[in-house]
Amino acid sequence: MHLLDQWSAFFVLEGLSVEWTLADQKSKKMAIPYETYQKGCILDIKEGIQAAQRIGFPVMIKASEGGGGKGIRKSNSVEDFPNLFRQVIVLIVGM
Repeated sequence: MHLLDQWSAFFVLEGLSVEWTLADQKSKKMAIPYETYQKGCILDIKEGIQAAQRIGFPVMIKASEGGGGKGIRKSNSVEDFPNLFRQVIVLIVGM
């Protein structure tokens, strides 16, 4: 069992566990049910700060899609979170 404490930015999972099979680990893929994914999506700065405060800083902010990994930001505090969140959100297709 792997505990996913934080997939930050548009994804924060607290206390949810996912069991990976050996095949999953080798392929580096994991299927997350859509309902679980939706629970972890952060849609605005206020919600993101609340989630970050619950799990504790620092957190990584990552777009849920787009960006190709280049838009990941590390937020160390409530003060820098809004600016970093805005930088990441522009990478999401359709936003």
